[in-house]
Amino acid sequence: MLVHHDGRREMLIYDVDDPDACSSVLKLSHDDTRTLNELLGATQVTEEVHETQHELNNQSIAWIVVPPNGSIAGTTIGAGQFRERTGACVVAVIRGDDPYPSPEADFALQGDDLVVAVGPASTLDALRAVIRP
Repeated sequence: MLVHHDGRREMLIYDVDDPDACSSVLKLSHDDTRTLNELLGATQVTEEVHETQHELNNQSIAWIVVPPNGSIAGTTIGAGQFRERTGACVVAVIRGDDPYPSPEADFALQGDDLVVAVGPASTLDALRAVIRP
């Protein structure tokens, strides 16, 4: 199952005799995907959390992992000027099992932190480019 960045969902069916050859592509709606998952006994959470994005009323939520050796690790939210540079708002950071909702400007990001941000899709794309250049 492929879920594209724009929300399109496709199931690829591969040839039994040639596992590298895709024999069919099924285009599925969100409801079709949910029904198929229920029939197959899958859980509702089937995508990995990082880099997942959900849209609601022209606003999106994105989860972005800070690279351990990236240039952002060790940078505070204020020094990074993420909202000013991208338009996206950092609303929480998850570090391991610990959530940090509404982090202050002096909150320093660390490698492997999960940044939760809100904004239009284009601003979240810009934030991804800053955090994961």
